Amino acid sequence: MITEGALLKAVGKLMSMPYYPVSETLVKISLIDELPEIAGNDEQLAWLIRRVTSLYAYWPGLSEIRAVYCSKFKPRDGIEVHSGVFLDGVPSESKARNREIDAGLNKPRRQVTEGLVTRDLEFQKQIESAGAHKLLRPVGKQMPPGRSRRP
Repeated sequence: MITEGALLKAVGKLMSMPYYPVSETLVKISLIDELPEIAGNDEQLAWLIRRVTSLYAYWPGLSEIRAVYCSKFKPRDGIEVHSGVFLDGVPSESKARNREIDAGLNKPRRQVTEGLVTRDLEFQKQIESAGAHKLLRPVGKQMPPGRSRRP
């Protein structure tokens, strides 16, 4: 049986994920209704929330939350679903697999480096070459003396 405190804590953690539909009261109500139907006890619910927040960088939706639970436990209501994100199944909890996940899904997609569009240096050269003849005036700069804006 899931306690009210554990349920509210779980919902709070899910609501803190990026892109959670905060304005959607119905989603919060759905979570409060759905989580006890999925998880059997406080420990399983805590595992589920830890697992979801470590696998997904953004709010995955109720179906993905259920899919993560189904990867380890049988839901209380018996409704089993598969992940639409992890088509080969929700990744294993093993340390080796988690390193792959941490390297990809839970980290920023790429580190922004000034002036680079891609890490492929050959492709970067092609991009720079293609744009070399294009001169764009930075936003907010004044027109050169002697020129005026068209009416």
